[in-house]
Amino acid sequence: MFRAAKSRFGGHPLKRVLVIFGVAVCLTAVATQALSQTWPRQAIHFIISFGAGGGADIVGRILADAMQKRLGQSVVVENKPGAGGILGNELVASATPDGYTLGIMTAGQIIAAVTRKDMPYNSAALTPVGQVASGTFLIVTRPDFPADSVVELVAAAKAAPGKIILASPGFAATQHFAGELFKLQAGVNLLHVPFRSSPEAINAVLGKHADVLFDTVPALIGQVQAGSLKALAVTDKNRFPAVPDVPTVTESGVVPMVLPACHFPLLPS
Repeated sequence: MFRAAKSRFGGHPLKRVLVIFGVAVCLTAVATQALSQTWPRQAIHFIISFGAGGGADIVGRILADAMQKRLGQSVVVENKPGAGGILGNELVASATPDGYTLGIMTAGQIIAAVTRKDMPYNSAALTPVGQVASGTFLIVTRPDFPADSVVELVAAAKAAPGKIILASPGFAATQHFAGELFKLQAGVNLLHVPFRSSPEAINAVLGKHADVLFDTVPALIGQVQAGSLKALAVTDKNRFPAVPDVPTVTESGVVPMVLPACHFPLLPS
């Protein structure tokens, strides 16, 4: 669902892309780090810094599955959500750089590395090894929320400053930054409430504990297709193939927002 329309892994165009490019990037990086013709001699630990069901989790699991098949060795996926991905990254940063630990990061974690003063690790302790997926964010709300477009969302937010609740899967997550960018460009005040994962943030909107959410297409497309969430716009410059009927933010004419969703494998330095 990063440049794809299907919601399952099997036959998924993203899976083919990751197998061809992403796995090659990962295998080259970790094999170089291990510096051994006998690598891998043990299971590889793949730490995903976000909760199950989110975009990073979906991309990471496709990579892990393909790596396992290619290597003939176990790739153990462990979700370590929290602090916008920082908790999981800290585990990767502190791991031995022997080719048996890798993680996955998003643009939000890169931004956090230069905007937060309380990072628990030095960014130099992590080495990104290449971008393996790019996509877009969806702006969604509940079907009964009184806005069916970006224009109407902006109008509702201006009519009730600080009253509309913006959920995210964590402070400093890319989804959080997407919401903040929207607020800045639209000139509105939304109340940000962070959760620990994409599923928690989605459930908050579904349960009427929050109103609006920015998240990746893989994380949201099931609820959008089922009609339990209403998609207002995508943040890419063009409409997205998986949701071709959903307009871009820029089509609204009131917010000039273009923001892709990117994922990068990383290794301990």
